[in-house]
Amino acid sequence: MSEPFDRDGGDWQPIPPSSFVTITRDGMTIRPFAPEPARLALAV
Repeated sequence: MSEPFDRDGGDWQPIPPSSFVTITRDGMTIRPFAPEPARLALAV
C-alpha cells in the first residue's frame, strides 16, 4: 500500500524494502521477502 487508509495518517506504518505484509482481522504482520532462486529441471 502506498498510502495510509485513514485520512489523518495516524496509523501509517512504513513497510521496509524487500518485505511483504499480511493483513487480517487480528492485525498486520510484516515479514522479509526472500524468494528462493528458480531451479532448472534437467532433461533426461
